[in-house]
Amino acid sequence: MSGIRICIDTNVFLNVINKEGTFYANSSKILYALARGKLEAVVPTLVIAEILTGYYASKKDSEANEFLSVSLTNEHLRISPLSVEIAAISSKIRANTGLRLPDAVVLGTALQDKADFLVTNDEHFPKVFGNLKVLGSKGMVAELKD
Repeated sequence: MSGIRICIDTNVFLNVINKEGTFYANSSKILYALARGKLEAVVPTLVIAEILTGYYASKKDSEANEFLSVSLTNEHLRISPLSVEIAAISSKIRANTGLRLPDAVVLGTALQDKADFLVTNDEHFPKVFGNLKVLGSKGMVAELKD
């Protein structure tokens, strides 16, 4: 185990699920590193809900079940519930930054769970928030090579 703890935003998973050209290769490398135990990750429950919603809206229940099963059984991934503490942190983040609430929850979860990095391909996140570095999937892959 590398000792690197990341928090993963929804779009990293969606880049791989939807094979999104620009981000697909690097987001895939991150999820592959997670599966191999090169990373430790925390994922907000909200992220799981967003991904499952896409599957269910597309009538892909079996893919939804498979995603959930893999997420629940990966020993290097922890799904973080939305606690009162995360709700309070997220509310402060939203009030102070103007981030949408789902994005503030992802950032709040990363802070509460003491992630080293928040990995997101959304440009509107701050690049650093307290001790937390916010990286795109390309930046995270570069970090893994160091």
